[in-house]
Amino acid sequence: MKQVDLRLAEAAAIRAAAAAGGVVQKMRGMPLDIGTKAHPTDLVTTADREAESAIRQMLADQFPDIPVAGEESGGHIPDAGPCWVVDPLDGTGNYVAGLPFYCASVALIWDGRPVVAAICAPEQEEMFSASAGAGARVNGQPIRVAAGSDLTRLVVAARPSLNRNTGRVDNLVECAALASASLGVRSLGTSALELGWVACGRLGAFYHPRLCPWDVAAGALLVVEAGGCVTRADGSGVKWTSGQALVASNGATHAELLARVGCE
Repeated sequence: MKQVDLRLAEAAAIRAAAAAGGVVQKMRGMPLDIGTKAHPTDLVTTADREAESAIRQMLADQFPDIPVAGEESGGHIPDAGPCWVVDPLDGTGNYVAGLPFYCASVALIWDGRPVVAAICAPEQEEMFSASAGAGARVNGQPIRVAAGSDLTRLVVAARPSLNRNTGRVDNLVECAALASASLGVRSLGTSALELGWVACGRLGAFYHPRLCPWDVAAGALLVVEAGGCVTRADGSGVKWTSGQALVASNGATHAELLARVGCE
């Protein structure tokens, strides 16, 4: 398959994310069929499924030869070649509870790395987008990560995370370490949007011990294109075909963040 024009792919990702955002906004307040997946707090609703269907249809219309891997309907992410990776509603728990922090995330991964990203945050009326080598934007305007190397002047996105294998929260020590070293720890309840906020400088850094590619592929590209740094929690490069712990930052604070989560 020939390399696609990343500008066209970014435009398609923006349209697909916007379509998903429109679906979930239209369904907000309507009766929803709410189910669970891996554990009782891992929710899925009719809004998730209909939003993913909208994304898949829009991407298939313009790029019929590129497969799609989504949180709700699955799909394999290859090591080589292109694949769309989508989360139609990141922050489903917030959405169900009536909280305003959720988004639709669309990324194009090519040969194992994100090259296009779009995140639609309908409640904030913001569209984050990026393509490799072309910078990151929100509503079309360039964005940059937060300035400064003093972590005590920056807010970090982190939250306790349930280990599904043990049924226990096992990163409380790391969250406490980040809280004591920073201006404070916050959780929006949506990793994709948190990474978008790192990219535009509202948050100084991000940490999570267990994430799937569709949770963070788009947001990670935003951070990198906005001048930041994204690695695994042990400092190694991210493998986008599987889940892992992730640390994202403005770059200047990255080494300290890795040390605080006990991996350096």
